[in-house]
This record gives sequence, C-alpha cells and structure tokens, in this order.
Amino acid sequence: MRIPLPLLVLLPLLSSCGWDYSVTVIPESLVLKPGESRTAEVRLDRLAKESILILASGPVEGLEVGSGHVEEGDNRGTVKLTVKPDAHEGPREVTFRMESNGAPLREVRFRVEVVHPPLPTTGTLRVTLTAPIPTPTNLPWASQLKGPDGFERRLVSDSFDAFKPLLLENLAPGAYTLLPERVYRVSTNGPQAPQVLEVFVPSARSLPVTVTAGETASLSFHYTERPNAARIWASDSAHEALTAWRYWVGSPYTLTVSLPVGSGAGHMAVDAEGHLYLEQPGTKTLVRYAASQLDTSGTQSPETVLEGVDSPAGLAFDPRGALWYASGNQVVKLDPKALVAPGRRTVSPTLTLQGGLSGARAPTFDKHGNLYVISTGDDRVVKFAAAQLAGSGNVTVEPAATFTSAGIRSPRDLAFDPDGHLLVSNSGPMGTFLSRFLASQLEASGAVTLEPHLRLQSQDLLSAGALAFDETRAVWVVDTASRKLVAFSAGQLAGAGTFNLRAANSVATGSDGTCVDLVLSPPAFGTPLPR
Repeated sequence: MRIPLPLLVLLPLLSSCGWDYSVTVIPESLVLKPGESRTAEVRLDRLAKESILILASGPVEGLEVGSGHVEEGDNRGTVKLTVKPDAHEGPREVTFRMESNGAPLREVRFRVEVVHPPLPTTGTLRVTLTAPIPTPTNLPWASQLKGPDGFERRLVSDSFDAFKPLLLENLAPGAYTLLPERVYRVSTNGPQAPQVLEVFVPSARSLPVTVTAGETASLSFHYTERPNAARIWASDSAHEALTAWRYWVGSPYTLTVSLPVGSGAGHMAVDAEGHLYLEQPGTKTLVRYAASQLDTSGTQSPETVLEGVDSPAGLAFDPRGALWYASGNQVVKLDPKALVAPGRRTVSPTLTLQGGLSGARAPTFDKHGNLYVISTGDDRVVKFAAAQLAGSGNVTVEPAATFTSAGIRSPRDLAFDPDGHLLVSNSGPMGTFLSRFLASQLEASGAVTLEPHLRLQSQDLLSAGALAFDETRAVWVVDTASRKLVAFSAGQLAGAGTFNLRAANSVATGSDGTCVDLVLSPPAFGTPLPR
C-alpha cells in the first residue's frame, strides 16, 4: 500500500471583503478503496454570519464529489466523496470552492489517496449434507478433504450441525476432492456388543471441486442405506445355499438364499458395496449376487456370471477393489472393472503371480496391501509385498517373506485382526488349533521361522476351516466336522501362550450341510478389506 502524501493543504486564493475566518478540514486524511464513500467536514473557527456553499471546483478522475453548505449561525458543513469502482490507485487533489450569494470566498485543496485492497489469495468451500441419514437417531458422518500440495483435512459432523453447511475458509486455490466415508449404526443390545446394524453409503465416493481465490465453491451429498449389512454369510455346498445371521450369531434373525440347482457353493468374498462373489466348484465359474438380492430369503439367480476362473481356493479383495483368487501354484488378479457389469462373460486375469507357492490357498491382505497366501504343499505362509502386486501378465517373483512355524501345520485359512495380527486355522494330522502371529513378527523378510504368540485349542472345534473377525474382535471359525460356526471372544484371544478353551458361542449350519466358507458383510472395522 502506498504511504499517502500529506493530505491537507489550505491555500487562501480568493477573498471578499469581510472574510476573516480560519478553515479546517476534518479528517486530516482520507484513504479510500474503490467503491468506498466517506464525508469530509469543513469547519470554520466561528459561527458564519451568512450561508456559505461548498462546491467541487471541477471533476476529479475516479471520484464523485458532492456539495455541502455551512448554514448561517453554524460553523461546519460536510461533503461526501465516493471512489468509483474502476478508479486507479494513487493520490487525487480535490478543490473545495466556498461561495456566498454567488461570490467566491476561498478555495481549499484536499487530497484523497485511492488504494486497492490486496487481491484475495484464498477461497472458501461450502460442504452440505442435503438430507439426514435415514435412521431413528442422528448419526455422525465424516469425510476426507484432499487438495493441492498434500492438503488433507478430516471433516467430522460431531464438530458442527450436521445439516448446516460447513464453511471451510482460507483454502488455497486449486483442485480438491471430498471423500465421504460410510456411516455405521451400531447397537449395544446384542450379546456381543457393539454390533453393526445398518450401513449407509454416500451418494458419491469422490466429489471433485475447484476452489478459486475470492470465491465460494459448493459440494453436497447425501446417504442411502446399503443392503446386505451386518451379516455373517456361510456357503452351504450340500444344500446349494447361502445362509446369513446377524453378527450376534444365534439371534432369531436368519436369512437363506437358495441357489440354482447344480450351481454349488464354494469360496466367497464380499466387496465394498455389499455384492457377494461365490465360487461354483468344478465349473471354472464365479458368480456375483448384487447386495439388493441378499436382503430376503428365497431362490436367487446370480446377476453376473464370470467364466474362466480356474478352481479358486479362496477369494479376497485388495484395498483397491481388485479380486484375487488362489489357483494351483499361483494367485490371480481380476480387474475391478471386469466384475461389475451384469450378464455372462469370460474374464481374463490382469496379473498372474507365481513364486514360492506349492498349492496356493486362502489369499488374504493386510491393512498395508501386502498379500499373504497359504502354501499347502509345504506348510508355509508366503508374503508378497504390495509393490510386487502392481504388474500385469504372467509374473514370477521372489516372495518378500516365507514363514514356517510349529503353529502352521496343515493350514486352512488366514485372517487379520484390526491390530494387524495374523490368525491361522490349522486342521490335520498334527491336530486342530488356531495360531496367532503378531504384526511385528510379520515385518521380517526372507525365509523366517516364527514362534506363535498364541496357540488355541478347543473341544468345541473339531475341524478348523474358514475364519472371520467380527466387530467385537471375536473370531468365527467354520467347523466342518461338527457343521457349526464356532466363536472365540476377544478376551479369549488376548493372551499369549498355549490355551485349551471352550468356545464363547456357536451355531449349527445344518444337520447335513457342508459349510465351505465364511465372510462378514461389511468386514469388521480395522480389517484390511475394502470398505
């Protein structure tokens, strides 16, 4: 901003007989912005003996100057000055001409400095939730806002009125993306509280917006309830059916989806939208049931049939939504875009990964995107780093790590708990038991022999198969021998050493059925599956 020059100069230029007043202009300075108006007061040192008119002597660039007068018997008058919106920056000199009865008395020169405010360097973003989340009670929601130069901010509705627009000020100009998160309604009424009752998904996963300096940009979104929520699904190969329970297994709620005759029911996976993918054993076929098909009991035909999926021994989604399956001595990746369209078609792998596997089974991802696979032929767990999974075509790599252990004997399935610890189910000549390995143990590379942090046996677990953690950190295990789902609580899994415990809960899967796989929808909080 320019420092104004002296703003007041009083020069007696003309006079008439009897003029002996001293004149002062207040304030002594005027610094104005374009569009701004102020008044200047012309003040005499004593009361006027006549009416005195105050006029601008001529036009001044960028200024509008009004007129004023000093009434007889008064000693002051005011003049309004307005800076035009398009006025250039810099000083102006205004001459006030004082007259009485048409005769000039005196001229007073007054200087005005026009300054332009600095141009705005930041903008504002308005975020609005357009409708309440459709539940009996208000639920908090959260979003991630990402922007230029690594900007990231988490917005949580607990900190403001959820339905009043949130104004984010002083944002650097540029491209921003709002990533609304899912909302979960939980209850503490179940025997294993808390439990997820409903899942609500935002109207868009990603909302782009451009913030411009000096302006306000807007984003809005809403939530809808996601079908196929708060359930444990078990695939029943004998009955060709899918059976669901609420997370608190054993509650009155159950749901059974019957499959077309001859289709079979094998390994399963649930994606972030609640759609269920099911292997049809012996057919090289993978079918997809939309989440909306899984809300009522009855016979359902799959929405999508994917052919060319060769004998999967386990399915898993990675954090980016790609579907992986184990087959032979390799793991295979299917691109997310190839999975969603309805109808029947043949899919081709995006990546076929080999290396260190002898009979691949149970692909499982940790929260960092690393892939763990059971190698059944040599009782090992093989780890591939996330960076090794980015290629395409047929790729052979050296695994990031291979783990052997007395806690890995005839391994059947893998599952990560919310803390990143790995649980392994084992069932074979060496017995039936669960083993847990700490996240810190899994950071090793190369060929590593591990000591299990926890080894758990139970007379209620005769043949351990598929595993899944629920929201309470309890683990559910398929017992194919007793045809049950068996649960061990978080407290039972908290110790270290070797334990022989009774199950915390169990539920029959059918008197003559064979339960092949077990999945939760949605996955438990903190587990490394896509949300």
